Amino acid sequence: MALDNDLNIKAGLDIVTQEEHDDITSTFAALADPEAAFDGTSVLADGADSGSNNSIDNVFYVNFNPKTDSLSDSWLTKLEKVTKNVDLSSGFFSVKATKTLNDVVNAGQIARNDEIKQANYLAKVINHLVVQAPWIATTAVNTQEKQFTAKKEDFHNALISHFTEGLNLPKNILDKFEGFLTNVQNTIKNSTTSSYSISIYIFVVIYVKDEVLQQWRPYVRTISFKPSQNLSTYTKEKKDKSSGYNVNIDFKYVQLDGAFNNDLFESSAKPALTQSQNEAGTKFVTTTEPLNVSVDDD
Repeated sequence: MALDNDLNIKAGLDIVTQEEHDDITSTFAALADPEAAFDGTSVLADGADSGSNNSIDNVFYVNFNPKTDSLSDSWLTKLEKVTKNVDLSSGFFSVKATKTLNDVVNAGQIARNDEIKQANYLAKVINHLVVQAPWIATTAVNTQEKQFTAKKEDFHNALISHFTEGLNLPKNILDKFEGFLTNVQNTIKNSTTSSYSISIYIFVVIYVKDEVLQQWRPYVRTISFKPSQNLSTYTKEKKDKSSGYNVNIDFKYVQLDGAFNNDLFESSAKPALTQSQNEAGTKFVTTTEPLNVSVDDD
């Protein structure tokens, strides 16, 4: 897939350079050949353990998991298999992006004390990895622009309603996001400056039961945005009663919808990733703990 920054530019997000794009493309090509993946230049050559000193959490993972109480053993086994593959994929994206960020910082291209630029770079690379991953079939990617007015106490629910529109989730699911949205809000509040804003990246997976094919279908939605001035101001003043009863919000974000191809992942990436984990004695994990939400809870 050719490099295209049009949507990032429209949403005010950082652009991907041709060099970064080529590096990611070559990484996926190497994954299909485990020997090439360990040739000393690949991310896998260093194993799965690749940490970052950046303290800002701006990349978030949400898993909408099906309730398992009524599932048969066969469906449970299939669910466990596919969720492990999705987790391995997400962990790889995180480790690859972190290694790329560390290389850039070590080369002096981003200052070691500039945590916002480091966080934005990490989000940009993870997003591009998802966009380019052969096993994630993109069904739609576009810029969304939302303008709405909400009571302060309803702001979180309004935001999640926009982000999850079209996913056919039960209405009571919104109540389970309060802690997650507080984390996002705190990142915006603590990181946004007058000169540039923090990038927020949200990676969502929902598991759908396909009765015809007798398999689970993981669907992916990603949200990328930089808070607009009024959104940033709102998060800073949320607890200030003098700032008003209602909040007017307008902001742009890039939304990607796609499907995780489990068979393609197992054939084109899993052997090399598994080999890397076994040799390093560590696992590919995400930089932040995923939020796991049961979509069938009462």
